[in-house]
Amino acid sequence: MSKDLNLCTKTMAGIYVQQGYFQKAIEIYRHLLEREPHRTDIKDALLAAEDQAARDCTVKSDYLLPLFMEWFDLVRKYNDLQKLKRCLKKY
Repeated sequence: MSKDLNLCTKTMAGIYVQQGYFQKAIEIYRHLLEREPHRTDIKDALLAAEDQAARDCTVKSDYLLPLFMEWFDLVRKYNDLQKLKRCLKKY
């Protein structure tokens, strides 16, 4: 994306934020600030995008933890079932 940053605008970064592509938006906001460091509106938008990106990571980890726990439990049950099947074959 770095080649295309000269074509990017604050509006484009805002659209990325709305779509949940926070890292792309952050990259654009940072590039815009390099070109126009006095723009407080872009600084504020960058801070907001970084905050949303951090919260998004937290939400995903809160969502994934129970799924991983369930998956590990299912793997354990599957392994127990396989052991039981092997024992039954012996008899």
